[in-house]
Amino acid sequence: MSDLASDLYLPILVLHSGWRWIVLVALAAAVAAALADRRARSLGRVGVIVVDLQLTIGLLLYLWLSPVGMSALRVGAGNFETLFFGLLHFLAMLLVVVLAHVAGIAVRRGATRRGGFVFLSALAVALIATPWWRPLIRI
Repeated sequence: MSDLASDLYLPILVLHSGWRWIVLVALAAAVAAALADRRARSLGRVGVIVVDLQLTIGLLLYLWLSPVGMSALRVGAGNFETLFFGLLHFLAMLLVVVLAHVAGIAVRRGATRRGGFVFLSALAVALIATPWWRPLIRI
């Protein structure tokens, strides 16, 4: 890992860890708005944007900054942490992004109730794939 990557790792990890709360709130708001059919388009758009930003930060960590990330695939899943962050968290959160985009498209096309349930699925996967045993707020 380069000096720049090691210097950036902790601040970007703190950002990624803190941004999870914004993701969860945005997805919950998108679910509520879509199921109530009120402000579904705007809150759905915000939910998708927030999830996309989290993906961007996560990819930066996974592909470049993290000592676990891509190296976990080369080393193998030696322990739970390596397996979780090297593969499970990454794949599950990609699914969250796909579900959020599908939900956003459904809401834009007027299928707000369907979009709400797909946003709910995205929220459920995000809650399951969040590492709750790690610090809830990194400072």
